[in-house]
Amino acid sequence: MRKLLPHEDEDVFGYLDWLVFAACVGLKAFDRGRCRVLFARERLSPEGLVRRGRHLLGRLRASALKRWRPFLINAPTLLVLSETSIASGSSHLWTRFFSNLSIVRLPAGHTEIFQPQALELLTPAFLEAVKAARVAPPLTPRAYSPSEIMPCDTA
Repeated sequence: MRKLLPHEDEDVFGYLDWLVFAACVGLKAFDRGRCRVLFARERLSPEGLVRRGRHLLGRLRASALKRWRPFLINAPTLLVLSETSIASGSSHLWTRFFSNLSIVRLPAGHTEIFQPQALELLTPAFLEAVKAARVAPPLTPRAYSPSEIMPCDTA
């Protein structure tokens, strides 16, 4: 509800425009909302324009995530992890999406992956991945339901 209150940089017409925009986005009429932003850009303050754009993008992202369905990619894939990536422990998630995954763990930070010590490990793995990609069959993605990718605990 607080999002519908007028902002200090808006006049009455800007506020009415915001209400119409918020109603369009709330009703998932995203094209209409986008048009409202584009046609109002000359009337709006820069802050109002940015606020509307962010609001629209946030709703579009949420809508897209609800419709997104992951699929398994059967292609040679190289994943290079720095020390910070290894510490986060997210490498096991990648195997759910790539059936032919090679993981290289580098003893370096993210900004140091092209330093000589890291390149000694990265170069052979990269060359091997390029060779594997040359002989790989074409991609055959298969759609999976979310429960197949991230099964719910039934216990």
